[in-house]
Order: sequence, then C-alpha cells, then structure tokens
Amino acid sequence: MLLTNLVALLPLLAAPALGQEEDEFGMDFTRNLEQRLQNVGVFKKPLNKQMRVGSPWGPHCFTQKRSHFDGSTETFCQQYLVNKEHYKPGGPVFILDNGESEVLSTTTMDKGSLASLLARETNGIYVKLEHRYYGGSNVTEDLSTDNLRWLNVRESLEDSAEFIRNFPVPDGLELPEPDLLTPAKTPFIYIGGSYPGGKANWMRKHYPDIVWGSIGSSAVVHAEVDFWQYFDTVVKHGEPECVSAITESIAAVDKLLDDPKTNAAIKAVFGYTGEISNWSFGNMMSGFYGWQVRSWKADTDSWRRFCANVTAGAAQGQLTVDSLEAPIPGAVKAWGDLSKQSILDRLAAGKTVDNIIQALDRPDPNNVGLDQKWRLWEFQTCTEWGYNFASPHDPNAPRAISKFVTANEYRKNNCYADYLPGEHFQLPDIADVSKVNSLGDYSIAADRMATVDGEWDPWRTMSVGAEGQPIREDTIARPHRLIPKGAHCWDFSTLDDITKEPKDIREVHEWELNFVKAWIQQFYDEKNGNGNSTTGGDGHGNGNGHGNGNGHGNGNGNGNGNGHGNGNGNGHGNGNGNGKGNGKGNNGNGNGNGNGNGKRRLSFE
Repeated sequence: MLLTNLVALLPLLAAPALGQEEDEFGMDFTRNLEQRLQNVGVFKKPLNKQMRVGSPWGPHCFTQKRSHFDGSTETFCQQYLVNKEHYKPGGPVFILDNGESEVLSTTTMDKGSLASLLARETNGIYVKLEHRYYGGSNVTEDLSTDNLRWLNVRESLEDSAEFIRNFPVPDGLELPEPDLLTPAKTPFIYIGGSYPGGKANWMRKHYPDIVWGSIGSSAVVHAEVDFWQYFDTVVKHGEPECVSAITESIAAVDKLLDDPKTNAAIKAVFGYTGEISNWSFGNMMSGFYGWQVRSWKADTDSWRRFCANVTAGAAQGQLTVDSLEAPIPGAVKAWGDLSKQSILDRLAAGKTVDNIIQALDRPDPNNVGLDQKWRLWEFQTCTEWGYNFASPHDPNAPRAISKFVTANEYRKNNCYADYLPGEHFQLPDIADVSKVNSLGDYSIAADRMATVDGEWDPWRTMSVGAEGQPIREDTIARPHRLIPKGAHCWDFSTLDDITKEPKDIREVHEWELNFVKAWIQQFYDEKNGNGNSTTGGDGHGNGNGHGNGNGHGNGNGNGNGNGHGNGNGNGHGNGNGNGKGNGKGNNGNGNGNGNGNGKRRLSFE
C-alpha cells in the first residue's frame, strides 16, 4: 500500500539496501526520493542486486490494452514472473500484485515470501504481476502529464482481470485438461500488500467470478488528502526515550527555522549549506526513521539503529556547534551527523549538496523520460490517493515531523511543480479521493477476503483495521488478524522454516496456510456440488451409508455441511466419478456420498 511521496530525503546510512524483501511492499517515502535523485544523476546508482533477465522465472510479457475504457487499440507489454516448480494439477494460482515497484527488483521467487510459502504448501503456481507503467511495463513513450493519464486504479484493476481471464499457461506444464488453468476450474487467489493489498481486496469484491479469494496485507482501502496521522504513529508507539529525542529535536529545529538569524545555520548542521526550503528540509529530517519498514528480523531494522544514535546524542545534553551561538540538543547534533555522512555516502561523482537542493526545490518538470520512475506514485497521490504527509493539526501536539510540512505545501511543491498541464490531461486542484473510496472504503468485505494489519503500522489508519472502525470477527470465511506491535506488511516476509519464526509471525503464517487450504478445498467442493461448509454453508449428502460397508449415493456430490450418514463406508455416486464418503453418525457432518461430476479433490501432499 503501499510508499514513496517526496516526504523524505535520505534513509539512515545503515538502512537495508533497496530491493530487500522487507522494503519491497509499501509506499516507503525514501525509496521514491532516492530513485528521483538517482535518476537525475545526483545520487549514485545502487549496486545491481536485481534478478537477471532470462532467469527461470522470467520476465514474461502479457499484452495489455493501453486503456480498457476509451476504445483505443494501443497495447503495451505487462511484465510478470512465474514460479511453477511446485505445481500439481488441482493446485491454485496465486497472483501477487507487485504494486509500485519493478518485478525485476525481486531477488528470488522460491523462498522468503508469503506467496512462495503458500505456493509450496498447496502445490500452486506463484505469479508476480507488474503494475502498468512501473518497471518495464511501459505504457507510453515517456512520463509526461498527458501520457500518465492512463495511470489509475481502475485501469490497473482491469489489467489484472484481463490477465486472469486469459491466464498464460506457463511453458512446459502438461495439463490433463487444456482449460484447467482458468477461473472456472482452478482457484485464483490474489495477494497484495499496501496499495496492492487494497487492489487484492477490490479484485475479490468487484471480480468475484474470476478471483476466488484474496489476501490484503496492510491494505490501504481509504484515501485521504491530508495524511497527518502517518507520523503520529511514531509518537504513539515508538520507544519513549527515542520518541522524546525525536519530538524535542523537531521542536528545537522548528524554532530555529522560524528565526531568520538561525534558519541557515541549523540547516548547515545537517549538511545543507545552500538555500533549501523549510518544507524540503523538514521532509528530509523525517526520512531517517525507517518506522514503516521496521522488521521482525532485527538485523534489517533501520528504526532501531536510528534510535540508538539519537538517544545516545540526547544523553549528552546540550551541545555547542560551530554554526550556532546557542547550544542545541545532543539528539539534533547526532541527527545532523547522520545526515552529513549519508549525503557524503550517496553523492555521485562531481555532484554537491546544491544539486540535491535543485532536484528537490527546483525540479525540471520537462524531464519526463521513462527512467524518471519517481513520477509514477507521486502522480497517483496527486490525482487519486492524496496522502499528503503533514504535521498534526494541533500546533501544541508532540510532533515527529516539522510544522513546515503541510498538505498544501505538498501539493504546491510536488503536484503543481512536477506535472505541467497537458493537452489532454491536467492534475486536479486536489486529489479526487472519491475514486478510491468508492471502491469499498473501510467497510469493504466479502467471503474469502482476508485482511491482515500491523498494530503499529503507520498505514493502519487507512486500512479496515483502523482504530475506531468496527472490530472484525476472524473466521475462515472472512479472516482478519492484527499482528501485535506489527509494522507494514509483516506477514509478507518468511523464513524458509517457519517453525523458527517468532511466535506471533509463525502463528500468522500458519493461520494463512489454514484458511487458504480451506478455501481451495471449498472451491472443489462447490464445483462438485458439495455445498459450502468450509465457510458456513450447508451441503447435503444424498445417500445413506450402511454400517461399515459400502454406502450407495444417489446424487452427484459430496456434502460437507449437514450430510446424513450412518457409517464410515465409501459412497459411490451416480455421476461420472468416484468419491469418498465419511458420514459420521446420525445427522452428522458427513463428507457426502459420491463425487458425481468426477472433478478432483485437492490433496496438499
């Protein structure tokens, strides 16, 4: 959900490298801005840790329409990866929506993620589908305002629907039926985290004929223009010593920014010796937290490392620095030292801090080449999502972000400055969030729609698990889980052996495996006329078992609901295939008498 606004400049020096599983899902601030500064040549490009083209998984190309709604005939190549190594006929297809990143940033498709775990444990196919415009799925020849007009949620949802309706059978698979891998004969389960988590929910809700189930992790289903709650989560849930160091530092820096005599001097403490706006500078400060991408894997948790630095600085009390006459909190100096080192570490050869400031405060709106991928998610926020990160409305509230960061400044410095009006399209004055919220908003629900939230996720306020929303019951039909103290998309990362995971994470993964297996079984039960018992429906067996011998079924299906059986024998249906019956006791929950239409029942072995 996903996450990439120009609200921060630099991640902590020791933060995880981009492309790691922990950073792959979610609208992470720093990733988008780092990409912007790399694309314009100010920052060094990272070492290439991407999947090699021509890997066992792809990329492959699916031909999509440029628009599904305007009648045009232009097409583009939508990239995807596919792992078929665990597939057995009868297994499901998992579609993982890759959201606002490129599929080739993936380092592996066979381990380390929820989707690979589910595919391995259910004999399934795992597909990672790239979002239009992102990565190599280029829709147009450049990213001008006009050419971005097909970048919206509804076009993307229809892309996914077309992909499922015309699912390309992976090369090398031998199928017992040529149309086996279609939604009529195989359960398709859509998965996403953050923005793609919202898409997963919407795919299940609005395309129920082709999407059998969905899992939305940290799924953002509510759009809002002024998103001040994001950084409020840091204040509410961060470690008290660290939060105290942050809020005191922000208050001290804002006071110095207010005074023309000290404005430039405090920016110099952080390594900014040119004329950088208060808005950009305030954004830069909050980019160090790493709160959203806190990890249950301690060795990749940049938040902990940031806190260790600023709390150590705070313990030193007030300190004197060369550029200011009065002393400043030690946490501010520690924060500034991190910023200076991070700048030095990232600047490309021949570039200076002035080049950073130019890219932030005076961008070139005519630089719209396909390599300027930072323009994509920002465009989506400016048109449909909002998510203008801002300081709290209460000026007296403790703040983890500068008071100079406001929703109005976001629109002025990002939306209006970066996207010149085109001949066919221009940005609205304010993002039309109704286009997102009309898809279901907080109340979205459906059978076989699973929602997973992190208790301390800054995006939780935009998900179905937001505080103040009705608490959802957790059932097989409508699973819901709140991970204690969890951050963004915590369930999307796995260990190869989930029994070695922390208890809360292991239990979530076991829970997900349980309901997914039940959904898959229900798919085949319903296709075989066996009722809907796995999610509360009533199926009825049509014959009686006799003692411990062979029961004789009179119908075409297994009843998984209130079937009637008097024994444990094998029932024989009158259809075209044989099925197994396990009727237990009078009026018990028998598994029916006869697999009448001869379709398979899944075995997770």
